[in-house]
Amino acid sequence: MARGGAAAISGHNFPSKNLAFPPVANITAVELLTFLPECLMSVDVVYRFASNDATRNVILTIVTTCRVFQKQWSKNTCGNTMYTSIRRAGFEKWTIGVHEEWHADRSAIWNQADPDVAGFRTPSKIHEGGAFPPAILFADLANVRQFPVDADALDLSRMVQYCVEHPEEEWAYPNEYGLMLSLLGGRDR
Repeated sequence: MARGGAAAISGHNFPSKNLAFPPVANITAVELLTFLPECLMSVDVVYRFASNDATRNVILTIVTTCRVFQKQWSKNTCGNTMYTSIRRAGFEKWTIGVHEEWHADRSAIWNQADPDVAGFRTPSKIHEGGAFPPAILFADLANVRQFPVDADALDLSRMVQYCVEHPEEEWAYPNEYGLMLSLLGGRDR
């Protein structure tokens, strides 16, 4: 299976910010930040987090608790990453403090409990013509300090754990997400 190149939030070796989201997947915020921290460069992820009242401090706490770092990741880096991604998508004066103004039209139908990432876009999907890096192995997502647990762990956590326990099976993320989901008995919720 092909392995994707690493991108760099502050020089860290994380899966690429342009790694596609699976076409159908329930992924919690903690799973996104643990296994795919460069997801903060996706306008859809930042919009979801801000709409669910996530702050830079909460996001930073999750990332620094769950990830292995080459160098320290700061609250400013976290905030700048979020601001850059959402502003590059056209929300030029966006900040977390004024997010409710941007979200007002959708707030009545917004479901904070919905973990679906179907249709989430990467920076390349919005700005660079839609090219995606090659898939990576699910097991390669396990370069973490701590796996999500309990309500923070859904299908992606189960898949990564399965692949760590079965290294001879080289399942590719996101290409084989649906197949892995079937192997493990379907969606967790």
